[in-house]
Amino acid sequence: MTEVCTQVKEDPGSGENATKAAGMCRNLAIFDGISVATAVLAPRLMMKVLARGGPPEDAPLLRRAGVVWLAMAAVQARAMLMPDDPAALKAVAVVRLMEVPSLLLLLRSRSRILGKLVLWSAPVLNVAVARVLWKWAREMERSGAVA
Repeated sequence: MTEVCTQVKEDPGSGENATKAAGMCRNLAIFDGISVATAVLAPRLMMKVLARGGPPEDAPLLRRAGVVWLAMAAVQARAMLMPDDPAALKAVAVVRLMEVPSLLLLLRSRSRILGKLVLWSAPVLNVAVARVLWKWAREMERSGAVA
């Protein structure tokens, strides 16, 4: 363990990226945790805020999405706790990219302005986050600062 810490300290870029990655993963885990809580505990409220008169039969679909977000939050929490592990960062990148196709399909839904804003910005944000985390993970692997 001390050997890994020494390697990270020797390469200031890797340590800095690990710190940034921990913060990014923390914020993603918190956001997805809030999304999970709202989707599972108050799906109708979430639909009321984001969708224009969404039919009640959409609530179970939103609950199922909440379970997916829970898995994403768990992957992100692990990466937050192990930000110097390139595999953890790559896992977050992959789960963020996995959500993009479903978000693009949801753009066709009846949404309020806030819902449309979320649905337009989320894929772009997910791709950007995935790209940055993947890049940082590759830099860690190249520098030898692997957990």
